[in-house]
Amino acid sequence: MKTKFYSIEIPESLTYERLKSDKEDLSNTDVFKIVDSKKQDIKYLIYLMSNKLNSNAETLSENNLNEYLKDLGKVEILNHEKIFFKNSEIFKLKLSLGKEIIGVVYLTNVNNVLYRMLFMVPDKFYTDIKNEIDLLLSTTLFLKDNWDDV
Repeated sequence: MKTKFYSIEIPESLTYERLKSDKEDLSNTDVFKIVDSKKQDIKYLIYLMSNKLNSNAETLSENNLNEYLKDLGKVEILNHEKIFFKNSEIFKLKLSLGKEIIGVVYLTNVNNVLYRMLFMVPDKFYTDIKNEIDLLLSTTLFLKDNWDDV
């Protein structure tokens, strides 16, 4: 699965379909539906979001994570952790997105590009697929390191 900003290796057990793609001057969002190849059941949605950071933007930290989630609507951070992946510091947050939806968002920035991957999962299935979501992160490449090169 590839966009202008992301490349993600999808296992053969899954298929995907792009549902929406929005390109603006300072942001890009691609939404994909992930489906179990055998059962043809929808497993979750992935929002691949990229934004240009202002030159005066605060560096991502545990103290300002909510600032980078405001455009997702009303969310509650259930827990968070900092992980190191491919020479990047990434914040992994588990979110409550309403009554029965769990979100897992990975946030990082590369120079002036903010990367956010949001997985939206029915709460009752989260435990079964959390390792799969982590696996998808491990195959992810962030393709741009400067917004102006877009």
